[in-house]
Amino acid sequence: MYMATGTKYWTFEEVDELPEDGSKQEVIDGELCVTPPPDYRHEHVSARLRAILTPFVESQGLGMVFGSHSVFQVGRLIRAQPDLSIRTPHPGNQPAWETAPVPRLVIEVISPSSRLRDLGRKREVYLEAGIPEYWTVDHEARVITVFRQGALPLVVREQMEWMPAGATLPLRFALDQLFI
Repeated sequence: MYMATGTKYWTFEEVDELPEDGSKQEVIDGELCVTPPPDYRHEHVSARLRAILTPFVESQGLGMVFGSHSVFQVGRLIRAQPDLSIRTPHPGNQPAWETAPVPRLVIEVISPSSRLRDLGRKREVYLEAGIPEYWTVDHEARVITVFRQGALPLVVREQMEWMPAGATLPLRFALDQLFI
């Protein structure tokens, strides 16, 4: 008896046709990854972090802070929706996610349903695509882990400092501001 063993590779068009149910629907290496809607603590951390980042990003002329409905796309097999990303403005008059500049920072707030993917393949995807920094925020452990291409991960437990290219001074904040 013949059994199909091929892997289904999802197209972005197929994913776009799925019903909206509040879940995050991403494509990583052609695989559909569905994450349930975030819980209150996840959204609290995202909101607090966005409130800290936005004034700094704007005052330093680094672009904009985009939320969880933004898209990071690479080719036809990767379309992720990071919880937060910092991007410079789109250079064209017809902006689209597939032609948007590479973010200077991508942040994922770790959830039980996304932990392995956020710390595994998504980390690799972001760094391989040339994103200078990738942060994971773990509200259970109360840490931010900073990933950079070619460097060991940096685990921050108390005071975060971020000095992106183009900034004239660093952003500093206590991690206690993020967690409830």
